Amino acid sequence: MIQIIRQSQAELGSLFEVKQLELIVDCQSKDPCAFFDKERLIQVFINLFSNAIKFSPRESTIQVTIADSVLPERGPAFHCIVSDNGVGIPEAELEKIFDKFTQSSKTNTGAGGSGLGLAICREIVYLHGGIIWAAASPSGGAAIHFAIPREAVRENADSLLVATG
Repeated sequence: MIQIIRQSQAELGSLFEVKQLELIVDCQSKDPCAFFDKERLIQVFINLFSNAIKFSPRESTIQVTIADSVLPERGPAFHCIVSDNGVGIPEAELEKIFDKFTQSSKTNTGAGGSGLGLAICREIVYLHGGIIWAAASPSGGAAIHFAIPREAVRENADSLLVATG
């Protein structure tokens, strides 16, 4: 999973550099191996990082936490959290932001974007048999959580990869 995160970060390297943002990865998982569609998971992280970069103040941090979890009826899973120190998301909008062409009232400021990134993330996570949700970050920004089974729903995965720490 860390390999996927670092590849996603590299794709957005210049955006991290321009705002002087640091990406902190906290892997708490005891077993970093899983089966999933590598390209789609990279797309999820790129979308989440793009949002975090866009709404984070200069010289702040974006944190990714990976932990072990269990999904009902799906078994062992990864729980990933991408959190930032940005403007956050009002509680009444935490579910709505995953709808197509919808942006939070706090982030709908002309900073760019079409309101499709989180909708795409939701679709990819669901196709993996997982769930995705938003919450307030303890730092005051936004925290996007997703949990995906360690073994993807095989009929939905194009190219499975064994991820290592």
